[in-house]
Amino acid sequence: MLGTVFAQFGRLSFPTATVTDRAGALFVAFAEGDPVVKLDHFGNRLSIHPLPDGVRAVETMSITPEDQLCLLASDPPSIVLIDSHSARSVSILLPADVSPTALAVGADGRAYIAATSMTFLLRVDTEQGNGVSRVALEFDLDPSAVAVDRAGTLYVADWTTCRIDRISPDGTTDVGFWTPRDGVPSSALACSADGRRLIASGADGSVAQLELATGVTHITGEERPESLAAHVIEIAPEGTAYLPSFDQNAVTTLSPTGDLTTSSIEGFPEQRLALTDCTVRADGAVLAVGFLAGSMIRLSLP
Repeated sequence: MLGTVFAQFGRLSFPTATVTDRAGALFVAFAEGDPVVKLDHFGNRLSIHPLPDGVRAVETMSITPEDQLCLLASDPPSIVLIDSHSARSVSILLPADVSPTALAVGADGRAYIAATSMTFLLRVDTEQGNGVSRVALEFDLDPSAVAVDRAGTLYVADWTTCRIDRISPDGTTDVGFWTPRDGVPSSALACSADGRRLIASGADGSVAQLELATGVTHITGEERPESLAAHVIEIAPEGTAYLPSFDQNAVTTLSPTGDLTTSSIEGFPEQRLALTDCTVRADGAVLAVGFLAGSMIRLSLP
């Protein structure tokens, strides 16, 4: 896999997350309170979107169906909503004692936040732009990842028990709905756009895929090193899942049929990229952000 620099942000810029809007524009968020940057198809800066005063340490970012950016910050714990077409932003404070770990945004615009050692999820209505409510979880969980499908069903991974619970839109909880591998917690979750597959990245480097209609589980990569475990999973519209590695200059792809391929990124022989996120544009271009590289990398698959 060949990697080329698509956009350079500077040595003291640490990109943490990226998304693509419906028009194909790219947005990149940073760890140190830098403004969100909007890029065109060629990597040129179109605009910047400042964060509200005092907001730093953006952990991850998603985008709502209405193209509103939804950023999860840990300093202070908050959700930041940014109109992708203007500089307007609003910060919604989360409880001060939470340590947010993961974010998922549903088709209805609701954002769900998992936090370490919490017996609930936090929910924010991004359309209204205010209010934080709670979604109760069964038993004491240590949520490590959360995903939501297009129907509004939630999937929550627990780091301690290694199980994944399912919460229906009516609040019914299916405890232990899926345990991808005994003794292996999930570091990331994602639902495919068609709602047919749930994909989990195991903390040991393995990847599990559940066919939701049949309940069939496919597990691959059991012999892969832990350094290939992903903290985010990006699924392209055609169904291919991309799992970037923070510890290695590599990206894993999982095809809709379950074929797993890990490709080292060539072109950076002496530089650790520390990939934190990736996105897939409508034209199929795959772009990842390198935390230590201070840049966005365009990936050309073999």
